[in-house]
Amino acid sequence: MLSLQNEKYRIEIIDESIYTVKSFDYDFQYDKIHLGSEIQDFKPYAQYGVMVYVNEVPVRSALVMATGGVTSIHNVSAVLDEDRLLLCCGNHILCLRIDDLELLWNQQGDSATCLEIFNIKGGYIVHGEIAITRINRDGQKLWSTCGADIFLTKEGEGGCEITEDSIFVTDWNNDHYTIDFEGHIVNDTVKRK
Repeated sequence: MLSLQNEKYRIEIIDESIYTVKSFDYDFQYDKIHLGSEIQDFKPYAQYGVMVYVNEVPVRSALVMATGGVTSIHNVSAVLDEDRLLLCCGNHILCLRIDDLELLWNQQGDSATCLEIFNIKGGYIVHGEIAITRINRDGQKLWSTCGADIFLTKEGEGGCEITEDSIFVTDWNNDHYTIDFEGHIVNDTVKRK
């Protein structure tokens, strides 16, 4: 579970991988359901519940689903940006308006799995398994940059670090990359043949 808070709301994001839509096996039904993929008849690989609380009272809920690899819920799998909640869900980024949990946009952030999302000036950086991607606040993909291998390490680490002007990431071969905010690799440790 991940809990995020601003001055007005507390938002909880929970794994709902076993939840079945319209099933009578559950006492709780979500207010809204949002699909991160265009396909209507699919088995989602990532499925998360979003609960919004005011003064610790639940006021609205949404179930979000997408295909692609499974994204685990952790401290950088979602971010708050003013009146918006952005979350990694499978290979998509979904942007929900917090007030009513309406889906403002969704964008495929990676061809495999979106692992982390970071809020930067004018948009977001997505650390995907295959690529580092920049998306603007309107949900448009500005660029996507890949490395020599996947952006994970054998130890299961290799998170993405964002500074004021650069993105630092490590791939499966333990090669390190510095990427600028225009999507250019400005430095790497890849051993070329």
